[in-house]
Amino acid sequence: MSENSTELTSKKYLLISVVIGGFFVFNLVRLVFLNIQKQQTIQARKTEVALLEDQVAELQNRASYYSTDEYLEREARDRLQLVKPNETLVIIPDSAKTQIQNSNPKTTTGTITEQNMLKLWASLLFGGDELKRFVFDF
Repeated sequence: MSENSTELTSKKYLLISVVIGGFFVFNLVRLVFLNIQKQQTIQARKTEVALLEDQVAELQNRASYYSTDEYLEREARDRLQLVKPNETLVIIPDSAKTQIQNSNPKTTTGTITEQNMLKLWASLLFGGDELKRFVFDF
């Protein structure tokens, strides 16, 4: 009986050892996966922080530009129609803008040529295709 009880006791210890070892392995694997998830979260947050820092830098650049004299002068000219001394304000009527947009000044290559630009200016200034009156020597 002692041999049988010793064998039973050793099986109990083995079973207890396997259960405790399994518990430790399970917790170790769980901790490794949690660590991987935390590292991924940290990397995502670092990327997000970098993007936000870029946005902050862009906004700071805009804020510094908006406080410059160049911006204030441009806004005064565009919105308030102000001019400097000895300057003349030229307002292009909407009909002329529409005519220019409808004339499609682009060539087949997608660039505006000097000849097309001259026609546009003549049309704008004289109200028609008045380029025929001028002789240009290029």
